[in-house]
Amino acid sequence: MSIHDAKQFKQVFGESSRLPGDRPIAVQMIPESGFDKIAWQGRNVAFFARGTFTYLGSILKYCGEARVLTASADTSMVAKGIAIAVDVGQKKYPEIWFNVNALKNEGAEFRKEILQLAKHLEW
Repeated sequence: MSIHDAKQFKQVFGESSRLPGDRPIAVQMIPESGFDKIAWQGRNVAFFARGTFTYLGSILKYCGEARVLTASADTSMVAKGIAIAVDVGQKKYPEIWFNVNALKNEGAEFRKEILQLAKHLEW
């Protein structure tokens, strides 16, 4: 994730200081090489920007164990094990992609109505 991407992400999500349930929002940019130093139990979502990830398999293992939902804006990441990707691009409506096995592994609860919104489902 570039510095520009991180600032944009923080700007979008930082405008609202709380998530539902009155939990504070904390956006933190962490280099991929520092994934093993992250307190995964204290995280709700790990967002992956576009790019190549050397340690993706290990990161996904940590996320599954800690029940951290994985998400990206890059739909190709769904085939690599990321649970949810949303592509807003130049389309009229966003495309939502789900990796059902990743959702289950990360302990995500989902309803069939949500899955019916998906453009693509991966197992």
